[in-house]
Amino acid sequence: MNSIKYDFTSKEVSLIINSLNSLRNYMSMQERATNVIDEMILKISNNKIEFDIYESKILINSLNNFRYKLKSTNESCSEVNDLLLKIINYTSKDNNK
Repeated sequence: MNSIKYDFTSKEVSLIINSLNSLRNYMSMQERATNVIDEMILKISNNKIEFDIYESKILINSLNNFRYKLKSTNESCSEVNDLLLKIINYTSKDNNK
């Protein structure tokens, strides 16, 4: 399976870690496995920002959930929106290769 290499700013990395952590906590409350999310957080923490397509979809899902969470509390979600578009672009470019 091909990996997708991402180039994120430190602010984007922070948003990603927050969204993945939020998804991890949600899944933990449901007593669901969080292994993949834990591995993704470790990859990002070690600046190895390279995910396969499955992990990229998890990333998109977690950011989308984080976006809805921000929206529900009337917080700005423009940075998350921009990051989502960036990741979707990376993912679609890689799928078209």
